[in-house]
Amino acid sequence: MREGTYSSMNRTGRITFMLALATMLSWLGEAVHNAIELPGLTILSLENSIPGIVAALLFGAYLLSPFKQASVGLLLGSGLLNLVGGGIISVLPLNFLPFAPAQTLTHYLAHLFYSAAEIPLILITARLLREPNPNHDLKMAP
Repeated sequence: MREGTYSSMNRTGRITFMLALATMLSWLGEAVHNAIELPGLTILSLENSIPGIVAALLFGAYLLSPFKQASVGLLLGSGLLNLVGGGIISVLPLNFLPFAPAQTLTHYLAHLFYSAAEIPLILITARLLREPNPNHDLKMAP
């Protein structure tokens, strides 16, 4: 393999690829949670397909829209909403929730995975929002 092979993809391309993976992992965290907690669902069930479509639309907006900062902000908001709302709050036995979450190890582990799957998306988008370059030329640590 030539030394320049990896560098042939420019930084913007690497960032786009990393953001695509992080977006997919974010959705996968919810889908895995649903597979564990709601085993009767399929990948095409609304509980899985709608979040997948939303994630794809938000990433598509990043790819195609001239408003990259807004698209990245929406992806960050999606990751934070999934982390806080889906990964953390919905696991707690709070009286304002319209359901009583199971207090089992499996349930906690499903939510741990769901939460952890949001972290790459949150970190990447937060860093992109801090970068002044409109092309999102994220500096990668060596």
